[in-house]
Amino acid sequence: MIDSKQRATLLSIASVLFSFAMIGLFPLVGWLIEHHNFSFAFGTIGGIILILYITTRIKSRTVLK
Repeated sequence: MIDSKQRATLLSIASVLFSFAMIGLFPLVGWLIEHHNFSFAFGTIGGIILILYITTRIKSRTVLK
């Protein structure tokens, strides 16, 4: 188990990193919606997330072998 102080620090760091990611992503999504439409914006984001997921799964399998 993780010590309470370390757990609080890790949760705080995760929260800050999430906030920084959203600072960059929200304007990008807004721009995509403004210049295209909701379907295109969320489809593009979904495609990027899917590609990242697949590549990380492939890399994790090759590392574990």
